[in-house]
Amino acid sequence: IVKSPISLESLSSIRNMLTAPGLTRSKVVLTYIASALFLSQGDREIDKNATPIMIIEDIESRFHPSLLLSFWSLLSSTATQKIVTTNSGDLLSTVPLQSLRRLHRKFYDTTCFQVDPESSSLNNDDLRRIAFHIRMNRPMAFFARTWILVEGETEVWILTQIASILGISLACEGIRIIEFAQCGLKPLMKVATQLGIAFHVLTDGDEAGKKYAEVALNFIPKKRRDRHLTVIPQKDIEHYLYSQGYEKTFR
Repeated sequence: IVKSPISLESLSSIRNMLTAPGLTRSKVVLTYIASALFLSQGDREIDKNATPIMIIEDIESRFHPSLLLSFWSLLSSTATQKIVTTNSGDLLSTVPLQSLRRLHRKFYDTTCFQVDPESSSLNNDDLRRIAFHIRMNRPMAFFARTWILVEGETEVWILTQIASILGISLACEGIRIIEFAQCGLKPLMKVATQLGIAFHVLTDGDEAGKKYAEVALNFIPKKRRDRHLTVIPQKDIEHYLYSQGYEKTFR
């Protein structure tokens, strides 16, 4: 469940579909896939133990999201290696986290990031939290360049509105605000670091916020703490804005 948070049709249900009488859309699609594999072989002899590599670019470009997942169910049931480029968050959640490769382009250089399957930094609990809070509920966050990690809903509303007033579209800039209180800070910081996503933690100035800040400080290198952490110098963001000239607004 954690490896593939969004469920697909099972292999047994696909087999039942193939053995059922009559011609269906799924049978036609699988026929085309099989034909493409056989035709690509040409006159070459292929070892019987070889596994073909299927490369698909921008798989979501021709599909409604529900049809995309139905098509992917058929593709995933085939005994092939698959290299797929996609901008679909839902599709990302149907494959194991360790299978994802995030490409980051800066100027003329492209860097490939991945979650290291041999790394012990992500335990089973971390993977479960990421699967639920990000892969199931915010899958498009993996396409962001930066995560702003905040404690609750108020910060999401206020920061989004402040950015709009300043003429900044967070979505267009590749910035995603994520509430971390339920998921926890560590799993989010670990995944962001391994996938090459920049992050900044914003915490309240109360006791709970100070504990979150301590967690972040233990993870962030000393030289980069100013770049990755801000602690509000008041109990919370409402009290901070109240003291900065917005008393009338709150009253």
